[in-house]
This record gives sequence, C-alpha cells and structure tokens, in this order.
Amino acid sequence: MAVELQLESCVRIAVAALLSSLVGLERELQGHSAGLRTHMLV
Repeated sequence: MAVELQLESCVRIAVAALLSSLVGLERELQGHSAGLRTHMLV
C-alpha cells in the first residue's frame, strides 16, 4: 500500500508541474509577467 501512495503522490506532483508550466508558457507567449493571482494559482 505504501508503494501505491508514493505513486499517487508522484503523479499528482507531475500533473501539478505540467499544469503550472503551461500557465508559465502562456504568460511568456503573451509577454506578460505573472501577477499576484497567477502566483497564487501556481
């Protein structure tokens, strides 16, 4: 059971990293800096 918990945690971290990198990429392409709301979201 400990392995399943570790795997789930790794998947959650990977998904969070992917989604936050997409937010960063979108901000970079638009030429805007990340504001307070974006930092809170990430």
